[in-house]
Amino acid sequence: MLYKLFSGSTSEAETENVRKWAEESEDNLSQLMAERKLYDAISLSELKAKSNLRKTRFSFVVKYSSYAACLVILLVSSFFIGKNAVKPDISMNTVIVPVGQRVNLVLSDGTNLWLNSGATFKYPSSFTKDSREVYLLGEAYFDVAHDENRAFRVKTDILDVKVTGTEFNLISDTKNEEFEVSLFKGSVEICRKGEDSALAKLNPNQTSTFQNGMHKIGSIVNTDKYAWKEGLYSFHNKMFDKILVDLERYYCVDFIFNKPVLSLSLTGKFRISDGLNYALGILQQSVGFAYTIDDDKRIVYIN
Repeated sequence: MLYKLFSGSTSEAETENVRKWAEESEDNLSQLMAERKLYDAISLSELKAKSNLRKTRFSFVVKYSSYAACLVILLVSSFFIGKNAVKPDISMNTVIVPVGQRVNLVLSDGTNLWLNSGATFKYPSSFTKDSREVYLLGEAYFDVAHDENRAFRVKTDILDVKVTGTEFNLISDTKNEEFEVSLFKGSVEICRKGEDSALAKLNPNQTSTFQNGMHKIGSIVNTDKYAWKEGLYSFHNKMFDKILVDLERYYCVDFIFNKPVLSLSLTGKFRISDGLNYALGILQQSVGFAYTIDDDKRIVYIN
């Protein structure tokens, strides 16, 4: 299963199972990283055997946002380029961000992005001369390098986003059928999966949401919600049940209500890295509820 993941061919469920397994213990994480190194070494040896052409390096940057260990699954590869070079197979890298963490990546074209807690991101080791395509499950903030001749396309399980150079925040939450794009610079087009015709186009300071078959475009009125790049979860006049949806995505848990809880509109903030118990403790100060956590099933019961 690990080698299937490293090659970028696992399903969403299989990727999630590996993430949970790796977070169970330090031994599992060490085994994963050891297998990763072995896979990379084999991949590089095979590439070298296929070509004696001049080698160019693919560079990337990974920044960890806290001292906690961060599960980042990456394929580090180099391609061989020359006037008569054959087109190499495109290796896909998979990044899985564990709960309470965030990851900063710089792609080969200069695109800079942040991945939020619980996100899964897949991207090629090197973009082709004709296109730039990546895959996202979860939340990410993109600062896309401008290239008028190569559109940058973010594929998701719900819709696609197509740009040439821009800055935007994207949420693709398959579990809750939520898709949200918030644009800060440039322009974006929202398309059906695999299609080029735009369902909607956004201008700066606009946000577009697709949920439960409904689509709406509005203005960005509060930028605090994007402070997750700095490690903060900030909410302003947000309903309690909607906050729990965000916590499900950040901490990879499910909430089950054993009794009705009054849903209030809340405002506040806390550090995501402080953990789920801390977050629920903050919410308990405003909403009367108790809870228990089943760590094995990653279920939070609201009592």
